[in-house]
Amino acid sequence: MNPNETRTVNLMKRLINGKYLVLLSSLSVLIVTSLLVLEPTELVFGLRSGIRFTAQYSLVLFSIGFIATSLQLFPKNQLTIWIRKNRRYLGLSFAMSHLVHGLVIFALYLGYPDLFQQVVSPLSKIFGGIGFFVIFVLAMTSSDYAIKKIGFHRWKSIHRIGVYYIWFMFLASYLPRALSFPIYWLVVLFLVSCLGLRLIYSRTRLELKSNI
Repeated sequence: MNPNETRTVNLMKRLINGKYLVLLSSLSVLIVTSLLVLEPTELVFGLRSGIRFTAQYSLVLFSIGFIATSLQLFPKNQLTIWIRKNRRYLGLSFAMSHLVHGLVIFALYLGYPDLFQQVVSPLSKIFGGIGFFVIFVLAMTSSDYAIKKIGFHRWKSIHRIGVYYIWFMFLASYLPRALSFPIYWLVVLFLVSCLGLRLIYSRTRLELKSNI
């Protein structure tokens, strides 16, 4: 491998790891969302497309981080090692994606308040608002400094409760849609599978501890 190829490979590795992963992911969601919002002739259709895309993008990022530790149940490979190594940064990427999601929702509220009131129920506003606050707390405490200040056990409890709340919010969002549009049952099944994997991993750890 010549020096130019080596530099290219090293650059690619940096872009998909750590803080650069958050930057790359954030730029990607911003660019795609902007294109979706501005493409249609009527802004309202673009905003609704942007909301759907950012929700789906956030779901993928969240789910990967949600099952990251549970991947220890499977044989190690480059993908599982990469996911576990970048778990924190995948979580921060999710937070940035959902920030864009929130901004597009806010743009819909500003531009089309009547439509916003029609499509967003009062319960969604309450629990969704709590969800954004939870994501903010998790993002702000996703650092070694925060762990030292809060204490590991307290930090772990906060993040465990937080991620389960976010998981529930995704399920509560897609389950009603699945009742009307069967294709969304795939998303519901995916979410339940992610939860099942975490529970299996937790039970496996408890059994190992009890046998020591």
